[in-house]
Amino acid sequence: FSLFPAWPEFDPQLALRLLFTTAVVLYLPKIMGLTLALMNPNFRRGCGGAIGLINSFCAETVLSMLLSPIMMLVQTRFVADIFLGRDSGWNPQNRNEAALPFAQALKYHASHVAAGLGFAVAATTISWDSLLWFLPIIAGLVLSPVISWSTSSIALGRWLWSINVFRIPDETARAASKARLQSVVLAPPEMVGKIVAAE
Repeated sequence: FSLFPAWPEFDPQLALRLLFTTAVVLYLPKIMGLTLALMNPNFRRGCGGAIGLINSFCAETVLSMLLSPIMMLVQTRFVADIFLGRDSGWNPQNRNEAALPFAQALKYHASHVAAGLGFAVAATTISWDSLLWFLPIIAGLVLSPVISWSTSSIALGRWLWSINVFRIPDETARAASKARLQSVVLAPPEMVGKIVAAE
């Protein structure tokens, strides 16, 4: 008989195997999708080429890793509100270009930042290794206002598009069509027929 509970011992080898298995489940479909996209010339070109696709893949991987803990808490609150009979506030998405003020992002994510800091303190009291293991979750929660603000930034989105990050074929085709339309509209009347015939 013992007054203290028998805590299970930490097995680093088992933890590494679990991490490897989780990484395979999460990233193997993404790598397969990237491979298929790279093998499709038209799709690859529409996404900014091979370098653009690979850069988008890396950026999306980091962004999704940071967004996951935020969405976990947001959706947990939605589910709790439903069980408590409260309005979950699940409003329709805003598809218009509108940057989110940083003060509003900070106010909305204050609880997430507090949760991240609390999580960091709890992990540190266990061990520094635990802090490193949970660092992706902690970073996502602590940086949640910055993430929300930056992902709503119109200027940042256009800059990323200009360097072929997060570019999609539909946007590339639309940009090319707009350029052709402008060339026809701005061309002298005698050149319009030649431009249209050339296309």
